[in-house]
Amino acid sequence: MAAALAEEEASYGQLVSLGDAEGILGAALSLIRKGAMEDVVFITAYTFDQEGIVDAILKARDAGRVVYILLDHHCHSVGQAKNQAAAVARLVSRGGRIRFAKGRSLRGLYGPALENKFGNLHAKAMFIGRDMVLGSLNWSRASSANLELGVVVRLSFEQRQELGRSQRGVGPVLAQRGKGEGGTNGEGLLWTRPWA
Repeated sequence: MAAALAEEEASYGQLVSLGDAEGILGAALSLIRKGAMEDVVFITAYTFDQEGIVDAILKARDAGRVVYILLDHHCHSVGQAKNQAAAVARLVSRGGRIRFAKGRSLRGLYGPALENKFGNLHAKAMFIGRDMVLGSLNWSRASSANLELGVVVRLSFEQRQELGRSQRGVGPVLAQRGKGEGGTNGEGLLWTRPWA
């Protein structure tokens, strides 16, 4: 269960809650359900088939909210999460914007034998408006049985804009709502365009 913490302003945002798998999942569901129409829902995931999250995202999409999901390419292609392909198909059929990413080339770490091998998108995060849900929890059904830890952090408007100006990771998504220039760094997907 999520434990409410004293709200203290920090240079990196305000810690709203700290929790285990159940608490962080509950916090994420609450943020999706209570978000304003203009709040983009952006999720990064290694595995993704948690039914409650998928259902909440579908309701948000049906209400006209913008939803972006960035999933690990390898994990999805090998079907690591039992119901991920079905979850992705449901979201795409209802206007969810889903892209796949991979990490950086492993060649530099392990030599030419791994010329075409890449690391994973292992980030497990959710961004909704000014709120970020970060932690070890995969957005998958199996994660509810794991020992997990996560936090909900609320950014000030200025912090949110600063994150949006970042040239790496999710920055363009947060700042430009899908209007980024796109591209890669040659070592894995950082951002793709278009989402529409």
